Amino acid sequence: MICEARGNPSPTYRWMFNGTELDVGSDFRYTQIEGSLVIAEPSEGRDLGQYQCKATNLFGSVLSRDALLQFAYLGNFSSRARGRVRARGTGRRSHVLLPAHSPEITYGWVFNEFPSFVVEDSRRFVSQETGNLYISKVQPSDVGSYICLVKNPVTNARVLSPPTPLTLKTDGVMGEYEPKIEVHFPPTVMAAKGVTVRLECFALGNPVPTITWRKLNGNIPKRPGCPGKSQAVLEIPNVQLEDSGRSTSARPRTPGATGPASGPAAGLHCRSTVSVGVLGGQLQVYTFPQWISVINDTQLDSEEQLQWECKATGKPRPTYRWLRDGAPLSPEARMEFVNGLMSIRRVGIADSGMYQCIAENKYGAIYSNAELKVLASAPAFPPSPVRVIATVGKEVSLECRPSASPKPTVTWKRGDRRILPSKRILLLNNTLRILNSSRGDEGNYVCQAINMFGFAEMTTTLWVKEPMSVELSPARVEVTVGESVVLSCKARHDPSLDVRFQWLLNQQPLSFNQEAAILSTSKHSPPRPT
Repeated sequence: MICEARGNPSPTYRWMFNGTELDVGSDFRYTQIEGSLVIAEPSEGRDLGQYQCKATNLFGSVLSRDALLQFAYLGNFSSRARGRVRARGTGRRSHVLLPAHSPEITYGWVFNEFPSFVVEDSRRFVSQETGNLYISKVQPSDVGSYICLVKNPVTNARVLSPPTPLTLKTDGVMGEYEPKIEVHFPPTVMAAKGVTVRLECFALGNPVPTITWRKLNGNIPKRPGCPGKSQAVLEIPNVQLEDSGRSTSARPRTPGATGPASGPAAGLHCRSTVSVGVLGGQLQVYTFPQWISVINDTQLDSEEQLQWECKATGKPRPTYRWLRDGAPLSPEARMEFVNGLMSIRRVGIADSGMYQCIAENKYGAIYSNAELKVLASAPAFPPSPVRVIATVGKEVSLECRPSASPKPTVTWKRGDRRILPSKRILLLNNTLRILNSSRGDEGNYVCQAINMFGFAEMTTTLWVKEPMSVELSPARVEVTVGESVVLSCKARHDPSLDVRFQWLLNQQPLSFNQEAAILSTSKHSPPRPT
């Protein structure tokens, strides 16, 4: 049995057998190769059951879907010879005691010698439900020896029953009699969507009954295979939900009656030209669960709320279960489960792990996996000092963005005094905004962050400088081609700041070459071309 999961680091694997962890080292028959489990010399008595794989790494564990280990076999018929069967033109049923087998087997009947098989028609029928051979009206050509052949479709093994002789009585003539339904389908037939449904209905009678089929309040689907190779078999391939239907039985008609059978509602019925017998039942189509929405990996801060929802379709409607690291979850003070919705209030580190939502009905289960990562850390700031330069009269923003989980409480201080919002000072998303800044706002500002795991602070130095202005601008100058010209530019600025000059020609940065030169001067910096 193969089990493979993705993960980093690579997961390790364990196996469960019927809900209990399997100790691979306790039995020489077990060998585990990565995630695959090998069982040497398996036996039904020891190894039949449900298997499940569990994959684990440091982030958590997930379970695989269940795998049912079954054994295919076919025993032998009893070797005791069967007695002779005598018929007087009436219908006959030849039945056998079936050998032990698993899974379901197929049936055929050999007439006189192999490989001459009984050919099914309106008079003869081999039921694949019971294995019996039915002959609605025995004729002289039916006299002979009959052998039942069964086949296991998994192993292809075949076995033959002892022969059953059939003879014809000659001491009278059998008169006509109404149909007697010998092969019945169950009152309720359950089928998975998409499979082929096979219903059997066969009757004995004289004359040979004619088999017809009908669906209550609807039509039998017009698909290849409806009905099957024999009128006694109705096959509905790729059955759909709309194929579900109900039929009812009606009492036999008196000889010579015509028209459809009646009763509470018309349904599946077997009819002859002489009289009518009706067999009723209900077909119910179910579907395995299928996902509409699944859960996805989620990262939350401590104390936040988790809400996951998974939805699935299916008939019957699926129910939901939740696992964390392979263990079932149940409601508690912080956890709620409503259908496919799971919520956890105030998550913590202990809630981190691998979660699985299981949607299941009586016919199957599907799994959706996701990781929950809960972050929990004290506040922290980058180690580099923060310096901000502002201009007198302008707005300036001082940011405070600590990394922390859960989100910390942030306060701003200047010196020993806590900064409170005012008309000129705003606090928004932990950012301190100062409107119409002045030289009096210069200094050190401290952002303090605290949560349940710790405390940290960051200092921002604010400098407020006078705005720069141009004292001398280039004037209009007329020159002769080939002459040199000097264009002057002088700025007034804060003496603590360096100033760089840039010249534009027709609104484009000036490119300096051998035919043009510019002299940039500043009291605090040497001339430099830009």
